[in-house]
Amino acid sequence: MYSRFKINKSVFDNFTFGPSDKAKGKQLKREYIEEIKNELKVKLIGENIIDGTATQNEWFPQIKADIFLSHSHKDLERANELAGWIKNNFNLDVFIDSNLWGESDKLLRELDDEICYQKNTKTYNYYKRNFTTSHVHMMLSNSLAEMIDKTECLMFLETSSSVSIYNTIKQTESPWIYNELFLSSIIRIDENLIRSKTKYFSATERTKINEDVKFKYKLKIDHLIDLKGRDLIEWKNKYKELIRNEVHPLDVLYNTKIYKI
Repeated sequence: MYSRFKINKSVFDNFTFGPSDKAKGKQLKREYIEEIKNELKVKLIGENIIDGTATQNEWFPQIKADIFLSHSHKDLERANELAGWIKNNFNLDVFIDSNLWGESDKLLRELDDEICYQKNTKTYNYYKRNFTTSHVHMMLSNSLAEMIDKTECLMFLETSSSVSIYNTIKQTESPWIYNELFLSSIIRIDENLIRSKTKYFSATERTKINEDVKFKYKLKIDHLIDLKGRDLIEWKNKYKELIRNEVHPLDVLYNTKIYKI
C-alpha cells in the first residue's frame, strides 16, 4: 500500500455520476460475478479434514488491484457508481470485494450443514457453530489484510451509513470497516512504489445479526487524506491534460493531494 484516502460524505451531495458511470459500475459488478459463477466447494484434505488454505483461496481469491474501496454495505450502489466513474475517466480497474467475496454466508451455511447440524434435534450445535464462524471470518479477515497490503491505494467512503459521531468521536457499527481501517493504519507504507496497473476494492458487512443488537467501534481515520468533490473533478481535469504524457492517473492524484504539485 502506498496511499490512503477518505471520500468525504459531502461528495455524494454535490457530485453526480452520469448514466455511463452507473452503467459501467453495473457492468463491472456483472463481470466479477461471472468470474466466480462456478460452484464453490469446501476443499478437503481427508475425510474429516478441511483444507483451510485452499478453501480461502477459492472463496476469497486475491485479485490484482489499484485501490481497495472500503464502504458500508448500504453504500454498495454508490461504490459501484464510483467504480464506474473511475474506470470511465482513468481506465483503472475497480474491484469491490462484496462483488467477488459476497459468498461468505454461503460458505458458513455449507460448513454448518456439514459439521454443526444435529439431525436428532434438527438444530445446530452452538459450540461447533462458533468454531466454523471463527474460521470463515478469519479466512475473510486474512484475505482482506492481504488485499489491502497488495493494493496501491485505499479509499474509504465516509458516509452516515459507515460512520456515526458520539461525543465528537467517530464510530462504526461494521466490524469489517473497523477491521479494514485499522489494518490500513498499521500496514507499512511502501515508499518504493513500482508503477503497475491494478484494481479497486470495497468493504461490506458480511453477516446479518439481530438488528436489536449493535456494536460500536471507535474509528481511527486521521491517517486518511480527505477527498472532496472538487478534488475528484480536479483529478479528472488534470489527468485529461497530462494523458498524452502517459502519466499514471494515481500519480496525478498523489501530486494533487499529497505533494501539492
